[in-house]
Amino acid sequence: MPRIEERTQTREWSAHLVRTYRDMANDPVVTSLKSNASRRTTRAPRAVIADDDPSMRQAVARALRRVGYAVDVASDGEELVELVRGTSRPYVAPDLVVSDVHMPRLSGPDAIASLAPLLENTTVVLMSGHVGESVFARARELGVFLVLEKSNAIETLCESLACCREVA
Repeated sequence: MPRIEERTQTREWSAHLVRTYRDMANDPVVTSLKSNASRRTTRAPRAVIADDDPSMRQAVARALRRVGYAVDVASDGEELVELVRGTSRPYVAPDLVVSDVHMPRLSGPDAIASLAPLLENTTVVLMSGHVGESVFARARELGVFLVLEKSNAIETLCESLACCREVA
């Protein structure tokens, strides 16, 4: 048990901190930082999904919306690049990119490679009907977080994202 002097010093220090925080609460710089932080934390995480199969694209989008993501969809790699670069609106980096490997016009891995500088803080997931060693090798090269077979992609993706949120 702390001695009486220690308890008194602790009470005095606590009172000092309360006064300091009260003073800071009225500071315009602190007020500005608080309002910016609250705006950032209230934004739903953004996901971009690219798949040439409309039913798979919609199923993944629906699952991610259920767990709180704002979702944009693309039907091929070129649309993925356009969505991530933000050519149709101001740029906001996505928190998650989920892409099929094999798509017309531009493959998922090629799209991810072209967007690498913009995806530094983005979780990238690749999906394919058949995942071979070449897909895994390319995924490692690109720094992909997860490679999934489409047969169980939605369930595995949601479980992996839930685990990531628990760790963070």
